[in-house]
Amino acid sequence: MVTAALCSTSFANVVINELMYHPPNDNEAREFVEIHNTGASAVSLTGWCVEGIDYCFTAGTTIAPGDYMLLAKDAAQFQTAYGFPPDFVYAGQLSNSGERIAIKNASAIVQDEVEYSDVGFWPTKADGQGPSLERIDPSLGGNTPRNWRASIAGPGHTANAVNSVNAVGLPPWISEITHTTNPSAMAMITVTARIEDATTNSFYYKIGFTPEVAGAMFDDGAHGDGAAGDGIFGAQIPGQPVNTLIRYRIVATGPTGQMSYPRTDDTITYAGLMVQDPGLVTDLPVFHWFMDPAVYAAAIAHKLTDQLEPAVFAYDGIVYDGVMVRVRGQSSRTWPKNHWKFYMPQGHDFYAPGLIALPVDQFNFQCNYSDKAYVREILSYESFRDSGNPSNQVFHVRLQQNGQFYGLYNFLESMDEDYIARNNLDTNAAWYKADDDCRFRTLAQLPNEYQKEQRLTEDYSDLFALLDGINNLTGQAKTNFIFDNVNIPATLNFLAAQCIVHNNDHVAKNYYLYRDTEGTGRWTFHTWDMDLTFGRNFGAGGGVLSDGIWADDDAPHPSNTLVSPSHPLFGDSN
Repeated sequence: MVTAALCSTSFANVVINELMYHPPNDNEAREFVEIHNTGASAVSLTGWCVEGIDYCFTAGTTIAPGDYMLLAKDAAQFQTAYGFPPDFVYAGQLSNSGERIAIKNASAIVQDEVEYSDVGFWPTKADGQGPSLERIDPSLGGNTPRNWRASIAGPGHTANAVNSVNAVGLPPWISEITHTTNPSAMAMITVTARIEDATTNSFYYKIGFTPEVAGAMFDDGAHGDGAAGDGIFGAQIPGQPVNTLIRYRIVATGPTGQMSYPRTDDTITYAGLMVQDPGLVTDLPVFHWFMDPAVYAAAIAHKLTDQLEPAVFAYDGIVYDGVMVRVRGQSSRTWPKNHWKFYMPQGHDFYAPGLIALPVDQFNFQCNYSDKAYVREILSYESFRDSGNPSNQVFHVRLQQNGQFYGLYNFLESMDEDYIARNNLDTNAAWYKADDDCRFRTLAQLPNEYQKEQRLTEDYSDLFALLDGINNLTGQAKTNFIFDNVNIPATLNFLAAQCIVHNNDHVAKNYYLYRDTEGTGRWTFHTWDMDLTFGRNFGAGGGVLSDGIWADDDAPHPSNTLVSPSHPLFGDSN
């Protein structure tokens, strides 16, 4: 609230108190910054600025003692989401991945700052999962994750009110966590951590999917913790056989509250490791997938749906808890060997330097069941890559489940923001997954035929304008429209690459439409679903799982007797 009360000359009491930096459903228009006057006197904000969101207060602005002030990205969206208008609207934008926000007084001296993040020791549930990021004790320094928690309020925030996590003093802190790396079979496993300001602690571990085993950590020099009394605590887990999954968590309790590792406002419950098998030798990357057998059976039972099930994933000795998986695909879901989709927990992207270009938050395992050559998908995507088209990362892997061989698969990058970033495209561009052939559709029909991937707060008007123009204009007007709205070189390159790989499966769907919305405004295509390439077809020779290729069944198309399916321009003008 803005007030005209008399002001003090003390500035240190005005702090950053709450951040909605990544609102649910990626609705960035609903982000906000809350500042709070913790002092007993009003403070003049004339000449003050909030760095990071590009906002400076106008002359005469004051904040009353004990009061809150809300700065929002969009006044209308803020009002809709939170039920009251913001005090001010800023021009900048809060980063979803973290940045520095600072309050500077009229002399450009920093009065308070926080450099938040969506990884590490910061609360990952505040990163698009619903809750805001709230300060615990506004009287103490804010530039540490120890003084912030994800909101536990019912609506997921406490805008213009006392924070739901408000407390006097900071909770205990757990840091410098280590565990035995690459343990040998049956060798003792040690976990250590620095624990501060705690009177008691608890240590829990579990082997595979068995119940937790409870214990404690000790700073006595006898539990792999180093010297006694040095603040480093240790716990030991009995040795386990090869291919065993081991997970653990720590809870520290003290006079100022409780803290866990992983944090309770993290998106994972456990840290972990696995005992790897030195006898498993292969030239392929080895991915380990752990899943409770009963849960896996449930995933198979409902594989015709998109329902997710929990799993654990490991690569190169790094264990990722909190992963969710499901069977993916369309007709392929009925196959005895399935494609799988893996979703990483928020704040814990899969990272494998030298194997994939960037960390990713989701990816696919392709089964190759319909391609006995095991090479078509890789050759097709690499052909697109080498011809200068945006393309997916894809490569062969060995997939293990619960320590046993599961199958030879392809790792396939998902079509998401990570794909956009790796291909140097714009995350603010319009992007649609197509299940239609670019024929004219009404605006109301489009959501049933195209899945919107970016600019989610907008409707389908841009796509409607494209389809209306290419379908309903004629003559020179149509030609002019296409030259004005389509990236002609990129589109020709896309079509040429489709001819090279002989993809007959892109003429009705299995592509993405991308518009450089904030740049040229032009549209082009991205390819997807490349198993029916190099001659393979869906219908000829007995169905998609047959050995038939178009060269063996190359009849003219019924609607166009001049063009057969093996012709490079198979399809029509759509």
